[in-house]
Amino acid sequence: MAKTEKGSMSKSISTLSLNTFRIEADSKDTQLRLDGHATGFFCQFDDSKYLVTNWHVVSGINPITRMVINSHGAVPGKLICSGHHTSSVPLGDESDTSFSVLEFSVEIDLYKDETPIWLEHPVYGSKVDVVAIPIESQFDQTNIHAIDVNESLELVQSLWVTERLFIVGYPLSAKQSDNTFPIHKSGPIASEPYAYGDVPRFFVDAKTKRGMSGSPVVLLHGQKIVWPGERLILIGVYSGRDGNAEDEHEAELGRVWPIKECLLPILQVD
Repeated sequence: MAKTEKGSMSKSISTLSLNTFRIEADSKDTQLRLDGHATGFFCQFDDSKYLVTNWHVVSGINPITRMVINSHGAVPGKLICSGHHTSSVPLGDESDTSFSVLEFSVEIDLYKDETPIWLEHPVYGSKVDVVAIPIESQFDQTNIHAIDVNESLELVQSLWVTERLFIVGYPLSAKQSDNTFPIHKSGPIASEPYAYGDVPRFFVDAKTKRGMSGSPVVLLHGQKIVWPGERLILIGVYSGRDGNAEDEHEAELGRVWPIKECLLPILQVD
């Protein structure tokens, strides 16, 4: 894992800025190139940690049309994940409000012996646009900030239409961003969150952009989201608008895949 010291920072930095990371993909075919980027995040379930993103990010296939997304027919062979984690949790004097942040960059091969390493939904498969990848030794797991799935399921009581959610990801290119932290966007729940159709999902009314596929969708617990030790309520996984049907795209609706019905079954299989 490549690391770069970023220096001393205030405790007011959001944990979501530490457990959400940028994803770029390298093609399986070295002669073809993949453009664009996506988002992923870390979560914890029981004693294991996972990298979570969308199925279309790791497969390179549009979940609606089932066609290869890349115009040249390239599909991902590995992911390049880059983000941040803290070097250590400050101890001792409570007046010490700083800590060190490290930038990391890790390459993850998506196939082992031609078999995908990611985990899909045990019932819906790729129809649910969510995957989880067990974190192996590439990461320093002790300093990874991961959203606790069990705690999120315990904290959320119910969701309502028009309730505001936050989507944290990378809509900007690396050249456009002022820093390497993700962007926090928000929008209200736009459809009945428990009235599912053929697959469990609901819509959020947020003007998100390419690059935010795979972002965590969270509910604000209390007045602010700060580091350390705050309770992040993970609601679902955002899949952007690129894979939406044409009418959904025109309505500027983004899909949210709820964790209880979409992420939890994946983690329970592992």
